[in-house]
Amino acid sequence: MNKYLYNSRARVKLYTVITMLGLLCLVISACNNSDNTRPNIQVKWGECPDFIDPDEKGAECTTIDMPLNHLEGINQKIPIFVYRVLGKAPKKKGQIWFLQGGPGDTNAVFAQLFFLITDRFPEWDFYSPEHRGVGLSANLNCNDQPLQDPDYLQWCIDFLEDTWGDNLKDFSTTNAAFDVINLIDILREKDKQVFIYGGSYGTYWIQRMLQIDPNIANGVILDSICPASDCFLDNFDANQNFMGMQIMEICNEDVVCSEKLRTIDADAWQAVGKVFQKVDEGIICAGCNSDECMNIKETFDRETLRNILAVMAGDWCFRPIIPPLIYRLNRCNGSDQIALNNFLQSLSGGNDENNGDSGPELDSQALSDHISLSELFMGISLEKAEAVANSAFFSDDTSLGLAEINNTGEWPVYGKDDFIGGVPDTDIPVLMLNSTIDGATPLSVAEQAKSFFNKDHQSFIPVPFASHGVIFTSYTTDIVKTGVACVVPTPPNWTTCGLEMMFDFIEGPTEELNTSCLNNIYKLEFSGTSEITRILSQINFGTDDMWE
Repeated sequence: MNKYLYNSRARVKLYTVITMLGLLCLVISACNNSDNTRPNIQVKWGECPDFIDPDEKGAECTTIDMPLNHLEGINQKIPIFVYRVLGKAPKKKGQIWFLQGGPGDTNAVFAQLFFLITDRFPEWDFYSPEHRGVGLSANLNCNDQPLQDPDYLQWCIDFLEDTWGDNLKDFSTTNAAFDVINLIDILREKDKQVFIYGGSYGTYWIQRMLQIDPNIANGVILDSICPASDCFLDNFDANQNFMGMQIMEICNEDVVCSEKLRTIDADAWQAVGKVFQKVDEGIICAGCNSDECMNIKETFDRETLRNILAVMAGDWCFRPIIPPLIYRLNRCNGSDQIALNNFLQSLSGGNDENNGDSGPELDSQALSDHISLSELFMGISLEKAEAVANSAFFSDDTSLGLAEINNTGEWPVYGKDDFIGGVPDTDIPVLMLNSTIDGATPLSVAEQAKSFFNKDHQSFIPVPFASHGVIFTSYTTDIVKTGVACVVPTPPNWTTCGLEMMFDFIEGPTEELNTSCLNNIYKLEFSGTSEITRILSQINFGTDDMWE
């Protein structure tokens, strides 16, 4: 893995009408339990680890044992980690549960959001369960190394099978869905509402829950949607490349960006291609032998450049500096060499203490590949995956990595259960949010969820210019102008259009949604003179002007 690529295998950011519902009610703790029949489980909440609550702001944590396999009813249990941040209002409306994406990503990322929004929405309590196989929920940990290495792959498989045996199959979306259904049933309060938010793969996870129990919540929010009917990672690399094309088309329409890249080619996408050609020919920063130049030449091969561009395209705070990066790589004068080395240092974390390790090995690449190969991968051939990745300008090679593992035939995928491939049938309110520029969950794929979430109070909202994770990245013009976008740590007045729509939905799930903030979304621009582009240039290039 290249030292400058902080996420060479992006986790997606990611993913039937039940005829045996009567039987399933015997398997899970309860189906539509009344308060008199709820499981009588005593839950002891305590202090949280530092990676959840480093400043001791009042988060509470616990682990609750769940069956290793809910469907087979075996006696073995595994711990499921849950944390919560309680609202301060004396009278509460209910609970909002947050499910993380991936698969394989930790839910620790929600903690800072909880601390921010409990002050604004004190009548709600915020909960997040860790997916089985991740973090403190029986982590499937193979030291999180790239599994494409054949020797390491086999070691990881042997380790997991020695540890879990046949029960490795139980680390599935379906069992994780049963986990959360049971947790909500245990922890929900009498006469209080429950809403569930999921992002990326978290939306796929919620859909599995709704297959099992269509009335588990008063409403759900699906953000960056992985539709149960068609969420496959075979096209992930191609989708990222299309996202890059969308961004460069915006460059073509931007006065400053088009003028700058016209020094390379009249079309911005072709300009990117010409820089890749220079990289392939080894003539980036030609004629320069300084340490700065050598670092640039040694770093930017085709694979690394397409990986970096894909990561940048998927991040709202990186998108504006993509064309300047291309421009500087092509020109590579003295100031560019300094800026490019500052960029590489920034990308690798630099000396920023906020980019340090978040705690123990919380994410699980092994779980990511386990679920992806078992449920979210159709079997694209290695040859085709290589061809797609090698021709792309924007790709983190997720499809290629899965094809490489799949090609060995060694990974112990689990079989299809009664839910995989099915879709939920529910009457509860559903809010669906998806960016119009998203390589992980493209709009054309996400919109397929409308075919089965088509009842009253089930709405799909395309959000322009956001990136993956709409409630985190749908900035409005007024918020950007206040200087709180892309700032770490997140200021108290931070918000987004997606977050505002989400809470408008929660406060009135059967009422008309207020989408007026969409008229004020901050448009992607490359001026170099706006406050946000100057801030991003200072962070990444060490210059006030991202172009010069």
